[in-house]
Amino acid sequence: MLQRPEKEEYSSYFATYIDKVPDGNYFSMLHQQTEDVTALFAPMTEERALTRYAPDKWSLKEVLGHMTDTERVMGYRLLCFARGTQPNYLGSIKMYSSLMPHLMSYPFKNC
Repeated sequence: MLQRPEKEEYSSYFATYIDKVPDGNYFSMLHQQTEDVTALFAPMTEERALTRYAPDKWSLKEVLGHMTDTERVMGYRLLCFARGTQPNYLGSIKMYSSLMPHLMSYPFKNC
């Protein structure tokens, strides 16, 4: 079972996020989150996914794209950690910034 990291094991930048995670079985929580997000977005139409509540705000499609892109970048960082190598942050930033513009060309159901 995974345990909550100690404060000195991560950057203070991530404390805001880590503090929001409740105690419990983290694998079960991740599995449940996958089911919850899938259930939330599954019935959504392309038109609804492109809706913005204000002109300068992200659409739901962009929010979901940001979530999945962030998972990819964090997965890359975890891979580097597991291998004992340093992540190429410039490469991951370029990768991330290149993904978002292309997202709008994909059908929402493929995101």
